Amino acid sequence: MSSQGLKLDIGSGEPGWQKLPLNEWVHLDIVDWPHVEIVTDFSSIPLLDGQCSEIWLGDVIEHVPVWKHAEVFKEWNRVLALGGKVSGQTPNPERCMRDWAAKRMSDHDFMGALYGKGTSPWEVHYLTYSKEMLKEKMLEYGFQIDDFSASPGPADYPWWWCFSGKKVRDL
Repeated sequence: MSSQGLKLDIGSGEPGWQKLPLNEWVHLDIVDWPHVEIVTDFSSIPLLDGQCSEIWLGDVIEHVPVWKHAEVFKEWNRVLALGGKVSGQTPNPERCMRDWAAKRMSDHDFMGALYGKGTSPWEVHYLTYSKEMLKEKMLEYGFQIDDFSASPGPADYPWWWCFSGKKVRDL
């Protein structure tokens, strides 16, 4: 860990999906993939309070069961230092629904974007977020999301929400 704090890739997933470069990030997932250093549930991270200077939630937030939001989001808040960076990406359900209705997206891709692969409990999307919902949910747990500029596609119609912000309060 650097003096600036640990950079944690939460839910780093299958090889090839993890946050790069590998030597700058510690990878956490519930599955013991070869690149994962911390194998655990999102709600039980074996790190000290405020140990992380940055957390990456790449295609993760939609996988958190609604009934576990408080437990998981509080844990993410606990490990991130005050003022630390939080960023990630998640499907944009409005874009998916519009593209599917206009026949620009297959049924298979539409179902996958909204509901996940469904091949295991951790490959299910429990909730997808509008931009406003995402900002509200994150703020509820101490994270201010104020940048969506990395979202691919037109600013008013991105495929994914690529978000970033910071931890603004401890819980």
